[in-house]
Amino acid sequence: ASFAAMGVLEDLTEKVEQWGQADRYYEGPLSSAVYEEKYYGIPFASNALALFYNKDLLKDAGISKPPETWSELKKAAKKTSKGQTKGFALSAVKSEESAFQFYPFLLSSGADLKQLHSKEAASSLQFLTDLVKEGAMSKEVLNATQDDLARQFAAGQLAMMINGSWNIERLKEAGHLHYGITFIPKDQTFASALGGENMAVVKGKNTDGAWDFITWLIDPERLETLTAETGVFPPRRDLLESSSHWKTDDNLNAFIPIMEIASARGPSKNWPKISEALQTALQEALSESKTPKEALDEAAQKINALN
Repeated sequence: ASFAAMGVLEDLTEKVEQWGQADRYYEGPLSSAVYEEKYYGIPFASNALALFYNKDLLKDAGISKPPETWSELKKAAKKTSKGQTKGFALSAVKSEESAFQFYPFLLSSGADLKQLHSKEAASSLQFLTDLVKEGAMSKEVLNATQDDLARQFAAGQLAMMINGSWNIERLKEAGHLHYGITFIPKDQTFASALGGENMAVVKGKNTDGAWDFITWLIDPERLETLTAETGVFPPRRDLLESSSHWKTDDNLNAFIPIMEIASARGPSKNWPKISEALQTALQEALSESKTPKEALDEAAQKINALN
């Protein structure tokens, strides 16, 4: 959306409509290629966030199934926090990763980016802050990337984490891990944040030839090979739900229903600045330099000033 707003991308709306296959895509990925009701790109690879949980650590703590709600998550995280092992973690590092990881909790509360002043929004950040205060999540998440979390999880130092499908291969390398993947626990509703890549065309630069290449690459048979071999998911619903590749692996299969609910960040031409405001709010709350409400109220003011 930022590039579309700058006027550097070709409007592909007419070509997408003539192509007639947009309805075969998941809503989340497709929305990420739309700006002001016009198509400026097509998704070709997607991922989403989920809860990864160590089955052995949960079992040892007397927990028979992964948490489904925030309340259950807090109880499970506290029970599994012992010694060097923490019960839960998400990335709160000062980068896009933390905005990405916080977004599902904001949406699950019933709030969105236009409602950061609300009690629902404050409850999402308060929940994460309380996990740190109560010893169920380390304050070190302020410096931890998603890759850092995957390494800690593989080493048995995390019972649960928020992470994405791209780290499944890394966890396979650990060999001994007995883990599962499920929806991020909810407050009001299950939510996830969408990642991935879109293809776009630079304005005035051989649009017809570029479109020919795009439609060649996203042909279902070709797209299946590309996404399967690069560890991501096809944004096409018809392909993801029909291919055996993702269905035969329990961990990959767990992401299929999550793709259904994954929301694109924004989409907004101002997302880079919105993201920075969310990152700052998360850092301020978890470091206890501001209350969650104060941090989100300040973020709301920064975001409202962009409009």
